[in-house]
Amino acid sequence: MKRRFSALLIAAVASTAVAVTGGAAQAAPSSAAGEALAPKLLKFGQSVVIKGERGGRLRVTPTGVYYHRTRADDSPKPVTKYFTAVAFTVQVLDKADRLSPPVAGGQWAVRAGGRVFDTSSGNAVQVPWIGRVPEGVQRTDKGDKDVVIESFDLPGMGGVLQWKDRSGGSFRWQMPRKTSGKNLEPVHEALKAYYGE
Repeated sequence: MKRRFSALLIAAVASTAVAVTGGAAQAAPSSAAGEALAPKLLKFGQSVVIKGERGGRLRVTPTGVYYHRTRADDSPKPVTKYFTAVAFTVQVLDKADRLSPPVAGGQWAVRAGGRVFDTSSGNAVQVPWIGRVPEGVQRTDKGDKDVVIESFDLPGMGGVLQWKDRSGGSFRWQMPRKTSGKNLEPVHEALKAYYGE
């Protein structure tokens, strides 16, 4: 009985592994009990294949992060410490589709300091670049690649970026602890316009 239990446990653990092929990770399946387990922590910049709102496959790659400290006279200010922009690319692999928005069960979030911050936490919806950068993903055709920015109000630099789709698939990336990466030009341009520079 003990040997059979050990074999079942090993099989359940193996079934939750994140498969990485060609630089793209697939969502970890559920355990034998049907309970979703935490996916492997990926490196920032590693691509994953995510199911879109209409069931299509989308390759998503986080590419850059920008941490913004507001000036003394700025308003609004972050509720915590940093307004944060995360840039990523989304490429359609088969049929026209888009990432599921929150209303459809899709959700970007950052786990930091023992708490989870989503794109509406604190003053995230009032970042200085709001309305000036590409947010969300519009439905695009096969092969198209879009740059998208998601915004957060975070207590510090770093954390774990998380994506959960409407079917329960989820992914986690370790965020850099400083501003770095690419595809952040829309944020920089928006800040110049915001500050009148």
